[in-house]
Amino acid sequence: MVGAWGVVRPGGLASSGGGGNVRGCSGAGFAPGLDTARAGLVLRKGTNREVDSYSAFLEADRRTRTGLAGCLRERRVRRLFLCGLATDFCVVWSALDAVAEGF
Repeated sequence: MVGAWGVVRPGGLASSGGGGNVRGCSGAGFAPGLDTARAGLVLRKGTNREVDSYSAFLEADRRTRTGLAGCLRERRVRRLFLCGLATDFCVVWSALDAVAEGF
């Protein structure tokens, strides 16, 4: 499972899709027309085909960090609100990792 996430400012989090998108294939990039010129950060995650990528903070190997926690700390973010459809995987893994990171 390979995908990419992007944090776009202002306006919050924009996702290119998440799990299931394979880097380099159609559907894995940002949506046509999405203005990323003012993106404060673009996180590339899920680049290892052997490791699932659910959390916005850590890959499923539980070692590889995406850099999101550090970026949020630099911006003095203390509180996060997460939403999404895959509450059993992507959302819950991100929420649990956010708590573990102190958010």
